[in-house]
Amino acid sequence: MTIANGTLPLYLFGAGGYGLRQGLLMMPARFMQAAAPFVFDLLLSRVGTAALGLTAGLGLVSFVTLSLLRRGRPGAKE
Repeated sequence: MTIANGTLPLYLFGAGGYGLRQGLLMMPARFMQAAAPFVFDLLLSRVGTAALGLTAGLGLVSFVTLSLLRRGRPGAKE
C-alpha cells in the first residue's frame, strides 16, 4: 500500500508538481491521524468506557464493509 501511495499519483499525473500533489492527497489522512487521540479522549471523558464499545463497533463495521467490497468485485478470489 505504501508503494502504491507513492507511485500511483506519479504514474497518473506525472512528475510535475508531484510534491504538492502528494501533500494535498495525504493531508486528510494526516489530519485524521493527528485528531484521533484527541477525539478518543473526548469520547472517553463524555461516555466513559462505552467509547471502547463504540470504537470496536466502528472497527467491526469497517471490516464487514471492506469484506463485502472485496467479495462483490468480479474475479475476486475468496
